[in-house]
Amino acid sequence: ISIGDDVSGGLSGGQRRRVTIAIEILSGPALVLLDEPTSGLDAYGAQQVVAALRRFADRGRTLACTIHQPRAETFRLFHQLLLVKAGETMYCGPVAQVPDFLRGCGVPCPPSVNPADVVVDLTHTKEADADEDGGEAVDLVARFAESDLRREIEAEIDSVEIGRHPALADLAAQSLKAPQEEEGRGGCCGGGGGGYPNPLLHQVGVLVRRQWTLDLRDFGYKFTWVLNGLVLALNASTYLLVAQPPLDAQPASVYRDDMGCSASLGSGDGVQGCVCHLDMADSADGGYTVADDVAECGQALVARTNVDFAHRGFLFLVVNALFINEAVFVPTIIADKRFFAREHGARAYSVLAWHLAWLVKLGLTAALKALFYTPCFYFLGQLRLDATAYLAAAFATGGMGFAGSAVAMLITTLMPGLGAATTAFGCAVLLYQNVCGFFLPIAAIPPYLLWLAWSSVFTYGYYAIINSQQLGTVMTGAGENVEDRLVFAFCFVLYAWCFLFHGVAYAITRAYSSHHATYLGPDGPRSAQTRRAAA
Repeated sequence: ISIGDDVSGGLSGGQRRRVTIAIEILSGPALVLLDEPTSGLDAYGAQQVVAALRRFADRGRTLACTIHQPRAETFRLFHQLLLVKAGETMYCGPVAQVPDFLRGCGVPCPPSVNPADVVVDLTHTKEADADEDGGEAVDLVARFAESDLRREIEAEIDSVEIGRHPALADLAAQSLKAPQEEEGRGGCCGGGGGGYPNPLLHQVGVLVRRQWTLDLRDFGYKFTWVLNGLVLALNASTYLLVAQPPLDAQPASVYRDDMGCSASLGSGDGVQGCVCHLDMADSADGGYTVADDVAECGQALVARTNVDFAHRGFLFLVVNALFINEAVFVPTIIADKRFFAREHGARAYSVLAWHLAWLVKLGLTAALKALFYTPCFYFLGQLRLDATAYLAAAFATGGMGFAGSAVAMLITTLMPGLGAATTAFGCAVLLYQNVCGFFLPIAAIPPYLLWLAWSSVFTYGYYAIINSQQLGTVMTGAGENVEDRLVFAFCFVLYAWCFLFHGVAYAITRAYSSHHATYLGPDGPRSAQTRRAAA
């Protein structure tokens, strides 16, 4: 059975109502308020719901609900009944005493008639019949006000408010004992710590399974996976249309070495001379000219520079697409936070469990994207056929997806509105793009703004995937080679930023959700004397 949504359906209205009730009582709250829990249910379904609520109440919980037209068996499951008409109390007391009270007031209530039908008729008054029914209603209100039952109820309320009710002693002992028991229980693998009915790992497991189930049932979400893979393949195809790079792509700084340098053409002081393998027979006089060599090398270097820029642009588009694709999680997280507010308020699971579930889900999603998205652009873009280079590119691919979803989590935590969160995500993309080193070299950024470049996840993802194609090649004039540890260091810092974003989001959510109702004790906001004075 699937819960579904307003579009795809899944459960009927009655089934959804029962699921809602189950969620509210799952954490075992001390007080539950229900507004017509049996509406939309047939007689048998209503009987099942009320019977389940009665069993829950028999465990020492308090439930208050409104109900319309219950059958006799359902009506007898309630302990207490409150009848109100025109804002005045007609009856308040045990359900079993309702027939005797009505007969004592002159209202017929034969044993063969459902008492619930009688009391519903008494509390229902139309405006047109106010004068006709008003006398009877006032009589019932007055009879109850003069009854011994009301005086007993008022005495019990007074004893509760002044702290002399016998049940308060047991309640106080339980309230003092409960925190000690919760501290003694294992909050992770043992019993439910922190006042939650289930251990932390169980909460995380249930939430992760629910999120994956919802994703698997969402056709649009699955379609975006295919579409994103096609976009990455399209980027690679566009790159091939611009230039055909060599499989062992090297930077433009060493292109002249590939064209050929010969020491024999150097000067006597040992300075190396370079030519571009110009065919001597192709020159006008059949001999070597410097002008021909310069023109040939200049054209070669321009072509090589264009290929190198297209190569970097292609990898930048890959990094950009992997990050922007995670914007789909902005509305998803905002929608899930509405469920979180209700279910966490009902003590079904903790803030930590909710954030850990999202962290696990997004981490597994990033791993799958590294597995499936990397081949979509790597081989079609004719990148370096080396196991270490491919592994580094896969780590960068998963890292950029993980970074995008982590930024989406942080932004939706700070800005719970969909419009504001979407705009903020777009602004973050623009900022990250401009300081990552592609449009504006990091060396050109003012020193007091360098922190923007090194706090941008685009910087680490971009340089990780760029340097993965240069492993073992000379990158600087000093002859230093790009090593594996440099590339994977970029990946490590990229993932570290992702975990930092999740940690900050958890701290913010915990701060927002840290306020819960507290027990005020027997000396609550109003004493018995205050209540009498107000009356």
